Amino acid sequence: MNWSFLYEDIVMLNSKRAFLGGLAFIAATGSGASAQDISQGAYQGVTEYNTSVAVTIEAKRASITASANGCLGFVEGRLARNSTDQLFLVDDLYNESQCAIAIIPESSTSFRTIEGPECSYHHGAGCDFNALVHLQQ
Repeated sequence: MNWSFLYEDIVMLNSKRAFLGGLAFIAATGSGASAQDISQGAYQGVTEYNTSVAVTIEAKRASITASANGCLGFVEGRLARNSTDQLFLVDDLYNESQCAIAIIPESSTSFRTIEGPECSYHHGAGCDFNALVHLQQ
């Protein structure tokens, strides 16, 4: 399955957000940790709008919860890789064309989540799943 179109769509969709400006470069150059280095466990972080984001990774599955005043979101699915070894959470309810969330490693204990098109179905217009999350001890 060729997922390169998803990565391009995700980067283009989020290019207007200031905090994501350098992520396309990081992902393209391969700097930071590799996708194989992501540890299983519970991660937490916040979005640029102060929405709390919690990510759980277990084996080949993941779930993401976003919560803030006026916002509650949840998505779960399988972890899959595209042809460039980019890791994605792919929504269980639909398929990668409906909601895929890129997981971009920063280190073995942190990564960025970048949601693709159509993920707002899972959280509404008041928040998003785009965050830097850190492994909880």
